[in-house]
Amino acid sequence: MNLREQDEAIRRTRRNRNRALGLFLLFLVVLFYAITFVKFGA
Repeated sequence: MNLREQDEAIRRTRRNRNRALGLFLLFLVVLFYAITFVKFGA
């Protein structure tokens, strides 16, 4: 495994981690809005 393949693999895992982090943050925001809506709306 040469240096370029290793670099591409690192970049690929980092991109997947960023996507997972984005989905997680989105989930937290939706959860926060749901709790706020239930608390003040109901």
